[in-house]
Amino acid sequence: MKATYLLLALLLFILAGCYRGNFDINPEVTNFENLIIADDFDFKSSNEINARITLSDNDPSVVEIYTTDPNEDGVLLKKGISDKTHIFRNTFVLPSYYEEVYVLRRSFGGKIESKYCRISDGDLYNSFGGENKSTQTNSYLVTAGTYPDCSSAYDYDVPNNASGNLQVTSGETWRLDVGNTYDDGKIKFLGTGGYMIICGDAIVSKVQGKGTIVVTSTGSLKVEDEYHPTNGSTLINYGDVEIKDGSSWETINLKNGLIENHGTMEANKIDKLDNTDLLNTGTLTLHDKLKLKNSDITNDGTLIVEHFDFDNTSCIIENFDQITLSEDVDLEADLNNYSGTIHFEKKLEIKSTGSLYNACEVYIEEEIKVEGDIENAGYIHSDDEMDIEWGAAIVLHEGSLISIEDFELGSAIIGPTGNYAKIEVNDNSDLKWGSGLSGKIDYCDDDGTIESNLASIGNDVTYCVNEVPSTNCIPGNGVSMVDQDNDGVPDALDEYPADATRAFNSYYPNAIDFASVAFEDLWPAKGDYDFNDLVVDFQYQLVSDANNEVVDIIGKYQIKAVGATLANGFGVSFDVDPTKVTSVTGTQITGNLISTVSNGLEQGHTNKSVVIIYDNVNNTAGSMANTTPGSPTVTSAITTVTINLNTPQASIGTEPFNPFIFINQIRGREVHLADHEPTALVDTSYFGEDNDATNGSTVFYKTAANYPWAIEVPTSFVYPIEKADIVSAHNKFAPWAESSGASFTNWFENQPGFRNGTNIYQ
Repeated sequence: MKATYLLLALLLFILAGCYRGNFDINPEVTNFENLIIADDFDFKSSNEINARITLSDNDPSVVEIYTTDPNEDGVLLKKGISDKTHIFRNTFVLPSYYEEVYVLRRSFGGKIESKYCRISDGDLYNSFGGENKSTQTNSYLVTAGTYPDCSSAYDYDVPNNASGNLQVTSGETWRLDVGNTYDDGKIKFLGTGGYMIICGDAIVSKVQGKGTIVVTSTGSLKVEDEYHPTNGSTLINYGDVEIKDGSSWETINLKNGLIENHGTMEANKIDKLDNTDLLNTGTLTLHDKLKLKNSDITNDGTLIVEHFDFDNTSCIIENFDQITLSEDVDLEADLNNYSGTIHFEKKLEIKSTGSLYNACEVYIEEEIKVEGDIENAGYIHSDDEMDIEWGAAIVLHEGSLISIEDFELGSAIIGPTGNYAKIEVNDNSDLKWGSGLSGKIDYCDDDGTIESNLASIGNDVTYCVNEVPSTNCIPGNGVSMVDQDNDGVPDALDEYPADATRAFNSYYPNAIDFASVAFEDLWPAKGDYDFNDLVVDFQYQLVSDANNEVVDIIGKYQIKAVGATLANGFGVSFDVDPTKVTSVTGTQITGNLISTVSNGLEQGHTNKSVVIIYDNVNNTAGSMANTTPGSPTVTSAITTVTINLNTPQASIGTEPFNPFIFINQIRGREVHLADHEPTALVDTSYFGEDNDATNGSTVFYKTAANYPWAIEVPTSFVYPIEKADIVSAHNKFAPWAESSGASFTNWFENQPGFRNGTNIYQ
């Protein structure tokens, strides 16, 4: 019987052990060194957010992102302008607990829209503009490629003043070097083709075979016969190309290939692009037609041509800049004008298979006749008559304008449902039987006489009452388009209206508040985890230009606590090439330890811009300041450091960038946030010493248990008193850390049950 009792007791002990192991895996943590931290957790309390705001009505706009509704104490985070594809793209940093932000859109046309937008997996995707164009593209139909240049590897170098044919075999790369000339022979591609890189000046009688010619920015190419190589060839120009024999311009003819012009190109005509796309970002001049078959054109430069000729209707033309056509045009395919101007110097006839989408300006000097489709979100005007025939489909977006001399309407025009569109007729109107106007259209006939002939007129149609706002494309009467610095941002939306190099301000953590970074300073030995050896509050203001590129970094720093006797320094490393920095002002360097270069950056860094804010924090705030209850409180002044850039930067990294301390005036003894790389001046002999587990490649500034020496908090940190473990001060820090940031994302806030006031410095 005794043996049975012993066996039963042993079984209960084993079961109790199994129960604890399976279900009690997270007992209450009482100090930092009880934490179980995942290898990949970096103790970040913020997330990087990728914003993409689409403007479906194609009205250029300034987009502002706030913490919440600014009418209810919301604070600005990010601000910038939409791009040529009518999308606002940007990246910003936001506290992890935010599930939504407030987005406000101010259009050049005077439209103001706002709403709360959800954040999902680090993305902020939304749209404004209401009336979408379903066929709107958000990128070029033709995308610029990457090709060899003068510094690329090559197989053969063409000697200066060489003669004879250049025979480029499959897979070979030939180069005519900068300053060299070749003017006697042909370029002959053999087999399936190779590359001919022209960095000098080449004159050839013709191009034969299938291959790729790249004319670089230092090069020029003159083809004295027509450019008609074998199917599948490619012509890329960054310099100057002429298809010309003496004083006579010659022809381009290409099938199953590609033409990109980023420089200047001139020819008589493009006799046919057959299944061949054309991208122009430079100046392309044709003295005759441009004929297309199963081909697409993207123009983001200046395109001058006599007229378009379509061999079939499977073609699309996109314009983002300037197209000029000198003769009558029969439009039998799709012509989309997104952000530029198309000028027809004579007549435009939109055939039943053709369509015109306009988001900016289309100007026709003579008559416009419409059998196909028009969708107008911008400004269409003609010095002559507009004749819309039965079967045509006309859609007007809000804020759009059509201005013509005479008007004959034989079909229906559908107006917007939001704000008004407008049709201005300077002379005679004739709305034929069976035609109609519906939606919010303001119809204004200059002589006041409208012959409706039993046309259908909707209830929302008004007459010379409603106006449309002015934009950079539309001469309305909305937001003033005064732009005194000519940077493309109207003064009313420009925070720097007299400075063409600056336009917007963005902030971290926001326009009012400060964030904090807090350090332990015994590295590579572990500390006491009160994270008050140095606490610095900071705020960043990023000044950007009209291209949303950063031109100034303005940091405000304030020392909140120095819970140490060591003479530590504090700096920040930015992902900016040091040569791009003009000046750094406002730093507090009082001793001789730190060497700076002429622009104010710390000396010794080639890939990063390192700014030492304080070379010795004790000289600013003293030692053991603001950590011991009952001791005098020290209030340090705010230090404002301004970094001016000589080249606008699309990216400078993300906030809080890379703050660090160096310990007790030993410059190489750097302490950074977890998994943040050290600067070039670190003393790597500290790595792996004492409690440090840095491996120099994937792990930085963590212990073997993945504990950090620094944390960043996206608000002004209420830190522990001296020798009080952060876990004993902030009750939700432990579950936040052990969940890798999934639980209690706002652990630092003053919510019920979140803080132990006894252990927090007041």
